[in-house]
Amino acid sequence: MVGNAFECGGKPLERLTIENARKALKRREALFEKVFQHGSLEVEYYKPEIQDYQSPHTRDEIYVIASGSGIFVNGESREPYEVGEVLFVPAGVEHRFEEFTEDFATWVFFYGPEGGESSGDPGAGPKFRAVNPVLPVKDVSQAIDFYVHRLGFHLLSQDSAEHPHYVCVARGGAEIHLQWHDESEWDRAERPQLRFVVEDVDALFNEWIGQDVYHESTQVRNTAWHTREFAFFDPNKNGLTFYQGSDH
Repeated sequence: MVGNAFECGGKPLERLTIENARKALKRREALFEKVFQHGSLEVEYYKPEIQDYQSPHTRDEIYVIASGSGIFVNGESREPYEVGEVLFVPAGVEHRFEEFTEDFATWVFFYGPEGGESSGDPGAGPKFRAVNPVLPVKDVSQAIDFYVHRLGFHLLSQDSAEHPHYVCVARGGAEIHLQWHDESEWDRAERPQLRFVVEDVDALFNEWIGQDVYHESTQVRNTAWHTREFAFFDPNKNGLTFYQGSDH
């Protein structure tokens, strides 16, 4: 078992069964017993008697009803529950079990940061799917030729077939937008540096040998920041780096 299982009767609690949890609870003569921990996850077995006096908790939690039935108060809601039902309680929300049967018991799973994931997770809310860089180019047709015919990207879209000013190209999960800039704006346009995470950086390097995309100094190398990578510029001096993690 991965993680820390706690002892029952002097023996490791290797199987998280209801019977083993009941024994651990009885041995301590307690209402709840922590039976497993891994990272932020804590698993408890909880069996209140007569009345549930618990207070709001500082982390998100999930109950899985092990036995019995009753009424669950969760914030403003008050609903019945049964064996096998899963109940979620956000951190800080008042909750309790009411009118429960004598055999009532439940698994409790605490996880995540203090305050709950709704307030502690910077990724909460609408999820970001991708970031698509927009690269400045002088000649969009030349840029299409470079990315599509030399680097193996495919053309997703373009605003005009004859005189494109804005196009999208993609390879795998990487999507790049190419936007035309007038010569008068060129000196003011900053040159982005893009880093692509790839699965096999050496195979990719070998794929582009002979495509006339590398500079004299372009080579695959291991870095001090534990990546294996190579880099070069596109025709508009936008920096392109391709890398994977290194074990060195």
